[in-house]
Amino acid sequence: MPPAENHILFIFSNPQIEKAVGQVLSLSGYVTAQVTDLTQLEQLARALKPDMIMVDEHQGETSTHELIGRALRVLPATPILLVLQKDDLNILKEALHAGACDCVTLPVRSQEFVELVKEHLRRARLRREHITQETRRTTASLQSRLDELEILTQLGRSMISSLEVDTIFVEVVKAAVALTNAQEGSLMLVDEDSGELYMRAALNFNDQFVQTFRLRVSDSLAGLVVRRGDPIMLDEHSPQKIVTSYLVSNLIYVPLRLNDKVIGVLGVDNRTDQISFKDRDLKLLEALAEYAVIAIHNAGLYTGTITQRNQLETIVSHIQDGVIVVNEQRDLLLVNPVARRMFKVKEDWSGSTFDDVFGAIPGMTALIDDYKNASNGWLELALAKNMFYNVQITSIPEVGQVITLHDITPLKRLDRAKSEFVSTVSHDLRSPLTAILGYVDLLERAGTLNDLQRDFIRRVKISVHNITTLVDDLLQLGRIEAGLDLVKEQVDIKQVIQAILESLNNQSSQKNQEISLVADDSLPLITANVEYVKQIFFRLIENAIKYTPESGTIKITCDLKDEFFLIRVSDSGIGVLPAEQAHIFEKFYRGSNIADDSVGTGLGLAIVRAAVEKLSGRLQIESETGKGATFQVELPLNPPTESDSLADKN
Repeated sequence: MPPAENHILFIFSNPQIEKAVGQVLSLSGYVTAQVTDLTQLEQLARALKPDMIMVDEHQGETSTHELIGRALRVLPATPILLVLQKDDLNILKEALHAGACDCVTLPVRSQEFVELVKEHLRRARLRREHITQETRRTTASLQSRLDELEILTQLGRSMISSLEVDTIFVEVVKAAVALTNAQEGSLMLVDEDSGELYMRAALNFNDQFVQTFRLRVSDSLAGLVVRRGDPIMLDEHSPQKIVTSYLVSNLIYVPLRLNDKVIGVLGVDNRTDQISFKDRDLKLLEALAEYAVIAIHNAGLYTGTITQRNQLETIVSHIQDGVIVVNEQRDLLLVNPVARRMFKVKEDWSGSTFDDVFGAIPGMTALIDDYKNASNGWLELALAKNMFYNVQITSIPEVGQVITLHDITPLKRLDRAKSEFVSTVSHDLRSPLTAILGYVDLLERAGTLNDLQRDFIRRVKISVHNITTLVDDLLQLGRIEAGLDLVKEQVDIKQVIQAILESLNNQSSQKNQEISLVADDSLPLITANVEYVKQIFFRLIENAIKYTPESGTIKITCDLKDEFFLIRVSDSGIGVLPAEQAHIFEKFYRGSNIADDSVGTGLGLAIVRAAVEKLSGRLQIESETGKGATFQVELPLNPPTESDSLADKN
């Protein structure tokens, strides 16, 4: 008699069939349940999960083959038996096509009917057992794959989170043993000095054995992998001695290849277990070898980066100039020790912005804000206690800006001493020069002179005049650099320039030059020393007239730029060579493209620069050889007073 858990569900439209079949199945020990419609069939099938379903020729709205199809959608593995009162080939074909397992035509002997039910239940049970076994096998295979992926994922995380190559090597060997179900694992590298293989990481080996392990490449199986670059998988029924002083049943060796060179071997083995390795184990081991190689490569890159960084830090820290690096967002990237001592920056500057550290120091933020306006990429910065620095600012793509500060205080002091000496000498020269010029003028009154003597007197006057002009320029430059005549007042720059143009009108008219002044009447006055302003624009305009050929043009424009009064003096003259623009404001410097017969002391632009600096302004030149030059002067409308300087603050 079948067990009670065999449930049979039937839906019969014929009460006689329902009664007869129900009695036979109940007497045979089966548990039965009757449903009357399709909805009830689906609900009870899901709840009861019967072992078999029986249907007859249905006469209602739902056909027999539709009943079978709907039932199989709920329980696809359940056998469905068709019970008919008479043979009907069409219904039979439709039922079998819908998925019925068999058909019984009444009348039939009870014993035969029960045996038929038993057989189909047995077949269904076998199918379920087979499906269960296949499911378990597939699940086990998938679980194994998941375990492999988990191990590889954990190894990948270890590589990302750690740059310690020995730690990663140990993880690689552990993964190799776990994935291949091996007893032992090892990672051997080639010693570059001896050429031998040594164990860098191992699992399930004696520590003493690992520390003393050395293997020659020339006559060993692992060495063969190094020499040939191909993996080896050994699978023998008897243990083999692998020139490693230990016996194994089977093993796998795969090469560690870095830049087309084999640098080591990754291996697993079974010493006692007779479990053979498979091709899949070889593939997994080759993948793990790639992890080890990547770790070696990353460690090399990291070590190289650290070495280069240390070298760079050593170089920067020993540079005698101050070095400051900021990014595009004005965050500080580097402040070397010299710059830290220079500005008394604390050690914990990292993470600060340029404005946080240097914003309180006058002139520092302007270095970045206005570095593009610096003449030839450099500026001069004055700090407390008469300290002066030459500041070079350079933009580096994708990094930011590098500021270097070179201490030029000794040069400034030397320049000041030289200026004082020149001023003293120049002052002492004025008296004898005046006497010489006076006696030359008296020569004609002393008697008649011939033509040659008059020519000599003319030459002496020219020479004395040139020397006097030089002495006057030296004295003027000395007065400006010494900071004399610092009285400031409200100055109308447009009016000053107009007066200068009138005084130089004869020189420009002789060369038929066109001079224009573009300035709005609404431009404000500036606070400045009027003599310094006159010196600046007299010498710039005089130079423009001197070095512009006949019928040339000179244009002077005045405008406002933020809190600065901007004046540009442009000409169509000979211009300044690019290589000489960095030196054009130096004392006694004259461009190489100036004609030899052109009179000049080489101090005019030096006086201009000194006066602009004393007025807290900025000066720069733009020029193209043969097409003229433009000198741009920026003077503050309200320059800082002496009490605002950093020297007084400190």
